Amino acid sequence: MASVLAPPNPIHIAVYNTLNIVGFLANFSITLTAYFSRRIHRSRNWYLAMMTWTWWNIPYLLLMLGGHQLDVKTVPVAPRALCTIQAALIYSGPPTVAFANLGVIGHIASLLIETLYEKTGLSNKVSRSVGIDDLSKVTRNATGAYCGIDNPLP
Repeated sequence: MASVLAPPNPIHIAVYNTLNIVGFLANFSITLTAYFSRRIHRSRNWYLAMMTWTWWNIPYLLLMLGGHQLDVKTVPVAPRALCTIQAALIYSGPPTVAFANLGVIGHIASLLIETLYEKTGLSNKVSRSVGIDDLSKVTRNATGAYCGIDNPLP
């Protein structure tokens, strides 16, 4: 017996689509800003992770982009090919993002290990990879519980 779909709530779907579009645009703009900036330096692994996060929003919008999101009454089942592609992309998203993030973590870990064995202290590579240009701005907070960057935003 086939399940009966409740009529879609256009407001919930609009919020859902808006959040996915905002997520896509935010990730895309962050990646583009870093890519075109002369002052921001990121590793290839970081770009890969950001691209996978950016891509992850697209599969959730395929029914909207295909024009089949609100047509439950006229077409009870969206086109099978579109649904199959969407399902495959959605279920492949989490492992893809996880492996991309693992690449970033591995890259940072290798830089930190390399730094630990240097006699000169914190290397330029590590400081640049985490966004520190002036090492004198790295200080402990008032409680002494952790270190931070003493660089207020402009």
